[in-house]
Amino acid sequence: MDRKNKRKKQKAVSLLWVAVLVISTIFQYQPAKASAGNPYPQTYSDEEGYHPGNCTWQVWEEAYTRLGIQLPGWGNAGGWCSRARAEGYTVVDYTNGAIPPDNCIIEWSGHVAWVLSADSVGANIREGNIKLNGAYQAVHEQWWSWEQLRRYRGNPTGFIILNGIPVTPVPSVSFADFNQNGVWDTNAEMYTKVMNPNREAISAVGCYLYDANGALVKSYTESCSYNLSYINYNCNINNDMKYTLMPGTTYKFELFAVVGGKEYKDVMRSFTTTGSSDQENPVITDVSVYDLTETGYKVRCKASDNVGVVKVQFPTWTDANGQDDIQAEWWNNVAASGEKDSDGYYVYEVKISDHNNELGIYHTHIYAYDKVGNSVYVMAPDVTVESVIQSEVTPEPVPDITPEPVPDITPEPVPDITPEPVPNITPEPVPDITPEPIPNITPIPGYNYDDDDWDTSVTKHKLIKKPGKVVNVKIKTSGKKCAKVTWGKVKCNDGYQIQYSLKKSFSGKKTITDYGKSTYIYGKSKKTYYIRVRAVNWGYISQTKLGYKYGSWSAIKKIKLK
Repeated sequence: MDRKNKRKKQKAVSLLWVAVLVISTIFQYQPAKASAGNPYPQTYSDEEGYHPGNCTWQVWEEAYTRLGIQLPGWGNAGGWCSRARAEGYTVVDYTNGAIPPDNCIIEWSGHVAWVLSADSVGANIREGNIKLNGAYQAVHEQWWSWEQLRRYRGNPTGFIILNGIPVTPVPSVSFADFNQNGVWDTNAEMYTKVMNPNREAISAVGCYLYDANGALVKSYTESCSYNLSYINYNCNINNDMKYTLMPGTTYKFELFAVVGGKEYKDVMRSFTTTGSSDQENPVITDVSVYDLTETGYKVRCKASDNVGVVKVQFPTWTDANGQDDIQAEWWNNVAASGEKDSDGYYVYEVKISDHNNELGIYHTHIYAYDKVGNSVYVMAPDVTVESVIQSEVTPEPVPDITPEPVPDITPEPVPDITPEPVPNITPEPVPDITPEPIPNITPIPGYNYDDDDWDTSVTKHKLIKKPGKVVNVKIKTSGKKCAKVTWGKVKCNDGYQIQYSLKKSFSGKKTITDYGKSTYIYGKSKKTYYIRVRAVNWGYISQTKLGYKYGSWSAIKKIKLK
């Protein structure tokens, strides 16, 4: 090839490359034509530059090619749901957890896409003009979880249904995160979260309380006004429902909410309060003292209870030297326990050898306890023990016996017998016996010997004294709206009174009684309470009267409940 032809060929190739570049540039930036009837451009340019795809064009094409539906022109993507609803299309507003059908339109603010398929976890989305890795894509298809979609684009506006299959919505109201905050002897507290994904008007919440058989005991409704996606609801039986539960009792309950004018109930649940439901004390009858000997005597009684007697205790002591001879911790000591005989009596033998062989007046009290700790006591008749034991205090009952009929017998004839002559006997002289001197017994001070309740020989009651002052009172919080109170032990026979009030003057006070060294108080959250404690003695305050004597109140303590 000569040089001239070679230059002509090189020039032609150069012109061809220029033409290709120009043509390719023209077609690259020129907007493409949509399918017949598609009112939207396939590509466009704006202040961000060239967009190789368009979301509205892509969705219109999906509806046409998949379902044969030619959608009308609904303008910019941000208003498709409202315009479709106005033209009679089925539109379902988005709710958290809703599952749309296959082949429907999903809208966000300013964007639409095509849902190929979906389930409760996520959806397979096909869409135009999506920006990924810094660049807009003409069309993009990807499976997204609903969590990713909400994080990446926010909550959708809703779904436009084209094939007549409605969206599967989540339940309009549900309950979640239930928690039994606490169960006590006479109170309980429950918590739940009322889920309201459609943000309907929540006008009330409340609780239905039933007994163990399902009978309604108490209902409670609390008015409110919310249109939130959920609210927290807490129900306290004492404070909210104004109802006091029974200890050791099973209850059922349903929490509920009124949403959009309709009542929705949570599942029925149950709880059992602490403590014991039995509030009935045992009963003691047929008390008697018998079988008195030089070594002691016996006491017996009958004891009954609605749930069963577990023990009967017979604490015993003498007037001499106070109660130094009473059984140690007699309430639990087997040495003070009675034994049940075949006739159903609880029998206890008092031995003077167990009481330092002391003479004088013996006191025995009888305490009966049931299975849950309820108790009752009575006083047996006092017994005076001397060098020779006195007669029985309470005689054995005489049995009612019908006499045998007397047979009709004809007497034998009496023989005629001449009596023997009576010998003349000089009687023996009667010895002169000086009587034993009557012992001089000094009366026991503090007793009224004119008391006519019983024989004066067995009714010299020991008067009770005022118990000492309670010290070492301590308080600490124990959960929500509750505090534990403890105190030092004081010698007393009828427990302790605990008072607490919101005021230091103790006006409007509440008083409870406890027989141990600690108890619990319940009040209002975030409130400061004042507490004091005193000991109580019960017994004879005179020879003819039973009553109470109270110790001085302890120092006042205060605590703020949680």
